[in-house]
Amino acid sequence: MRSVSLLLYASSAALLAACGAGSAGDSAGGGNVGFGGAQDNGVFRSILEAGGIPGPSTLDANGFFAEHYVSLPPADCGQPLCLQGMLALGTSWVDGSAQTTLAVALNTPELAEPPAPKPLDLVLVVDTSGSMVEDDRIGFVKQGLDLLIDELGPEDRMALVTYNTDVELAADFRLLGETDPADENELAAWRTSMHATVSELVADGTTNIAGGLQVGFDLAEEARAAHPERSQRVILLSDGQPTAGIVDPEQIMAATEERIASGVGLTTIGVGRDFNLALMSGLAERGAGNFYYLEDPQAIEEVFTEELDYFVEPLALSVTIEVRATGDHLLGEVIGTKLWFSEGQVGSMHLPALFRASRTSDQPGEGGGRRGGGGTLFIEMQPIEGLATGEIAEVRMRYRPLDSEEYVEQSILVSHPADPSVSPEDAFYSHEAMAKQHAMYNLYLGLRAAADESQEYYNCALAQLSDLDARAAAWNLELKDEDIEADRELIQAFMANLRQEGAQNVPEGQSCDDYAYPVDDVVYYNEGPFGCSAGGSGSTGAGMFMLLLCSAALVLASRRRAR
Repeated sequence: MRSVSLLLYASSAALLAACGAGSAGDSAGGGNVGFGGAQDNGVFRSILEAGGIPGPSTLDANGFFAEHYVSLPPADCGQPLCLQGMLALGTSWVDGSAQTTLAVALNTPELAEPPAPKPLDLVLVVDTSGSMVEDDRIGFVKQGLDLLIDELGPEDRMALVTYNTDVELAADFRLLGETDPADENELAAWRTSMHATVSELVADGTTNIAGGLQVGFDLAEEARAAHPERSQRVILLSDGQPTAGIVDPEQIMAATEERIASGVGLTTIGVGRDFNLALMSGLAERGAGNFYYLEDPQAIEEVFTEELDYFVEPLALSVTIEVRATGDHLLGEVIGTKLWFSEGQVGSMHLPALFRASRTSDQPGEGGGRRGGGGTLFIEMQPIEGLATGEIAEVRMRYRPLDSEEYVEQSILVSHPADPSVSPEDAFYSHEAMAKQHAMYNLYLGLRAAADESQEYYNCALAQLSDLDARAAAWNLELKDEDIEADRELIQAFMANLRQEGAQNVPEGQSCDDYAYPVDDVVYYNEGPFGCSAGGSGSTGAGMFMLLLCSAALVLASRRRAR
């Protein structure tokens, strides 16, 4: 085991500037690794763009963190996958309390000659229910499928399953000719045939997600049994709630977990305003895959190309990550996965597979998207009063490389040099990378707190966001980090929407809980499929899947005076 020593700097800006972290293209530590689940923050952002007030359930931690790239410490563990444990001792941006945070991330070393990707058997499971007519969702799904068809190589195969009330195999895996792989003429003919099949898709009926997944997994598992040397993946596209077949989300996810044991991964893609966010992201996270939200036309191109480039061939299988706190600490809230289980001083999660993240620098992708920066677990470490030692936690990882039946294990010890119950003026970071990680963590907590507060008092949410934006601006004054600036845009849009709904700044010296501004009663909504709390006045734009996320799906709950 190795101990991680801590450095003390005057500020986050000085820390990163001194160490040169965060520069474009800085990939000394190799590629970052994702934990699966949501890969973008598109649902939350789209609600704000629509003029709405998002509920706390719409802010997915996995997706929020994935929209940030951090140059992790070098992947020098001597293995194909390296565990990184980093520590921050500082002050909470939400309430100013002392804060001890453990961040767990993974990266992989750069290889002089990366292995060639395996040929792919891809099964597309596509929602063609009647709601896909709205906003021409079916048209944009067709656009994405056409992109995917053109991206597949001569050694790849694709099958297309459609589902509404019934399930149909629209196209089986293509039959190769006498040559294997197919020659250029065969490939061109196949693409022409598949484009024609996609163009004929029609939206009608209810939504049998479970039935579609069953047929999709059947095809992938049959392909895996016949061609174990190839990769198999299922991609599920849906805009709706399950309304036919098995409709209970937990049953659907449990059935999916049983199917992924064969090694077939699942990616989910949500479109429209009505899909079940918890189901779609949960299916991906449990299914060794990623969840994407198609918020605009640019997202279509990014998602349907990135998925093939980065998230088909896993880096490792059957991955377990465990954290054991020392006798002086307890494990608090863990953010960054829905698969974590903690009890007292020990917590762990198990992932069927891990994949390389798509972003390789702090600059956005070619289309300007910020998705795919990699995953991070943030663990609140709770010191036991009166006790303080150098050791804070041991972090362990166990996984199986793709080319081996033997498991690889790694363990690191994370330490601190001071009493974590006392918040220093300047934060301690175990590595320069932790400065940005700490900012990301606090920005997520601040946005979540404001979304939660907005369910009761708009002015309190506005006050929280104003303070959060000030802290983010101060942190980023010298660094000009584009990811953090994008977070500030979310904060400012949130504040603008609150003001549109009547929120006002709380007078200096007064508590937001005690200050009620004189406005008429406002219509207030419970959380709908997306967890939206109030409708906005946004308008739809050409080619947008959704700018009126909440208007049709939410149910009127009560009228009360905004505070």
